[in-house]
Amino acid sequence: LRSLDRFSPRDRTALAKRIKQAIAVLALRVDAHANEVKEAKERLIAQAGVLSEKADRNSIRTVRELQQQWTALGEGLRGVDQKQWREFRAACDRVFAGLDAERKERDAQTAALAGRAQAIVDEIEALLGDQDMETDALKTRRRELELRWREAASSDRNLDQRWRKALDTLTARSAGREREKRLAR
Repeated sequence: LRSLDRFSPRDRTALAKRIKQAIAVLALRVDAHANEVKEAKERLIAQAGVLSEKADRNSIRTVRELQQQWTALGEGLRGVDQKQWREFRAACDRVFAGLDAERKERDAQTAALAGRAQAIVDEIEALLGDQDMETDALKTRRRELELRWREAASSDRNLDQRWRKALDTLTARSAGREREKRLAR
């Protein structure tokens, strides 16, 4: 401020006027930039909202790209920016929650199929222990279990190995009984 003392009052007034003009020009530019950021973020919010309504596996990647775009835009006016961020975050969270629910449902279905496959393997192994079952009843039961096994479509290697071993043993037993019947005649 002491350096301003060497200017005349008229020069100080002119300097103040030029500073006010520069501030006005900068304020317009700052406002224009803030408005551009606001509009761009509104578009991102709308895109995230659309994704949250019809989320699929590709939605995760798209949401992450939207988040990167959001960050790249920078900050706008503080109050507006915070409000927009809450809206954007809520839309992104809905996408993640929807996909999480879908994954949990898929996991539950997989667990149910695994349980059915386990039950089928337990049934065929129990059938191996029944030495008194008639040959025709054994064949019918084996076909029924084979059909249920195909429907269960287990991806568990251990269960698959147990199934094959029990089925082979059961098939061999049936063939042995058939041979015994033929020889007995």
